[in-house]
Formats: sequence, C-alpha cells, structure tokens
Amino acid sequence: MQYGEGLLRIEGAGLACALIKRSAFEKIEKPYFFPFPNVGEDLTFCIKLQKAGIEMFCDTTLQFGHLGHTEIFEKDFVEAYAELQKQEQKQ
Repeated sequence: MQYGEGLLRIEGAGLACALIKRSAFEKIEKPYFFPFPNVGEDLTFCIKLQKAGIEMFCDTTLQFGHLGHTEIFEKDFVEAYAELQKQEQKQ
C-alpha cells in the first residue's frame, strides 16, 4: 500500500475526529464501543479493529486536540489490551 505524505500506521487513537469505513463495522462484533477502566470507548474500539486485522492510520498533516476527562497514555492502552486478552481467554 502506498502511504501519502503525513500518513502513519497506528495501533490506537482517540476517535473524536475519525473517518471509519462502514466495512470495518461489518468485520467486528457488537457492541462496537465499550469502556474499559482508564481507557475510553475509542481505544477499546481500536483493539477490536486490530483483532479483525483492520489497519489504522493517522494523518499527521491534521491537528486536533483530545476530548476527554483525563489524559490517556500509551501505558493505559497497553494495559487495556492485556485485560481484553485475559477476558477473551476466559470465554
């Protein structure tokens, strides 16, 4: 795949401003958005996309602020991902 100038492959992001193909929703299970402690619905949605093999990209030529009550850091995403894996193993 060719990447345009400013496009970076990412593992997760806040989705306050996101373009999501409809086909992505057809490849993941409902509920699409659900919260995990210390991580919003947007990052748990990103985990579902990863598990479905759907790539995500960030256009670094655009600038947006984060909308939320607390700052979310990489460690929060990594912890949420590990917790989701534990829950899926229990099922």
